[in-house]
Amino acid sequence: METYLICSAILVLRYFLMSGTSGWITWVVILVTVSRVLHAAGMLMTARVNGPPHVLRALGSAGTLIGGFMLGIALLMRAAL
Repeated sequence: METYLICSAILVLRYFLMSGTSGWITWVVILVTVSRVLHAAGMLMTARVNGPPHVLRALGSAGTLIGGFMLGIALLMRAAL
């Protein structure tokens, strides 16, 4: 599952790089990719599945969520223009 998400992020990054987007989108894609890796690391560092989430897991989830919203808004703005 994580490999699928990382490959998807890389494909989105390549699309944005080839379509000539602004620089902030590139950094958001990199941030989302790093967030996914942090989320996976936090999942592996959790002692129990039912226990409280690891800090890396929470940071990775928040980064993915915020970055995903930013990329979605950028995509909608690009489609509207």
